[in-house]
Formats: sequence, C-alpha cells, structure tokens
Amino acid sequence: MSVLDDEYLKNTRKVYNDFCNQADNYEAAKGFIDNIPVECLTRYREIILAEHDSCIKNDEAVRNFVTSVLLSAFVSAMVSAMVSAMISLEIQTYKFVIPFIIGMIWTVVVFLMINWNYIGKY
Repeated sequence: MSVLDDEYLKNTRKVYNDFCNQADNYEAAKGFIDNIPVECLTRYREIILAEHDSCIKNDEAVRNFVTSVLLSAFVSAMVSAMVSAMISLEIQTYKFVIPFIIGMIWTVVVFLMINWNYIGKY
C-alpha cells in the first residue's frame, strides 16, 4: 500500500477501512500516519472524517428505521393481538380487563423507553 498513490486515495472507503483496521494498535496507526507526506495529511484527514460521518449517518438511518417503523409495527401487532384475543374470548369481567389495561400501559412504557433517545432529540 502506497500512500502516495492517487488511485489509493480515490477509494475513500478503503482508506478509511485501512486506517480503522490499524487504529486499534497505536504503533500501527502511528506508522500509517507517519508514512503520509505532510502535504497529503489534510486530504487524508478530510477523507477519513467524511467516511466516518457517512458511517454515522448510515447507522442513524438504520436505527431510526428500526425504532420508528419496525418497532411501531411490532407494538401495533401486539396490541391488535391482545384486543383480538379479548374480543374473541368475549371476556367482560374485571378479572381479565385490569391485567389487559396494565399490559397495554406496560407496552407503551417499554416503547417510550426504547425510543426515548430518538424522541428526546426532536
């Protein structure tokens, strides 16, 4: 791997991955950085930071999708199943209605706890 190679610099994902692979070991990371000429350091820094930001945005997009769409669909399905069970069994006594209400409240509380960081941002 030559840090002076423009073809290597064009593949920003490879530059970022190579740096991350060596970042766990201080000596390897220091050697990677020491091999970069001073005039190229700014360019490498921009590449690595841009790829890092891209990875963070991708992770946030996946996390937001999972919490907003999939988790909401799961909670909806659970609530629908509980309501369907109540209707199909025609349970009208307080013996079963109170635990059902407690279960509904618990489902909402768990949903809010899981999504609290996402809700708190906005």
